[in-house]
Amino acid sequence: MVNELCGPGEAVATAQALARRIAVNAPAVQASLAVLRDAATMSDDDAFALSNDAIRQLDDRGLRRRPSCLHREAGSPVERALVAARRQVDGDRQQARLQPE
Repeated sequence: MVNELCGPGEAVATAQALARRIAVNAPAVQASLAVLRDAATMSDDDAFALSNDAIRQLDDRGLRRRPSCLHREAGSPVERALVAARRQVDGDRQQARLQPE
């Protein structure tokens, strides 16, 4: 989630400025969202391969703006994000099984 504090009456202008900053990175944002969406249903190895492929594609197109962890190292940002996404999906599945129909 993304948020930013602003003063009274500045919400729309602040949101538009934030949207412009995000839109500058649109290809990277779109690639990241696609990886998170698809990785939730993959094995960890396949998810890491998908993530690395997306990063390489952004690099090849000159669209990656800052360094990112490309390696599957314990505690790396990529690993933590994928593990968190996997846990969320697993938790959602478990909760859906427990709810009566």
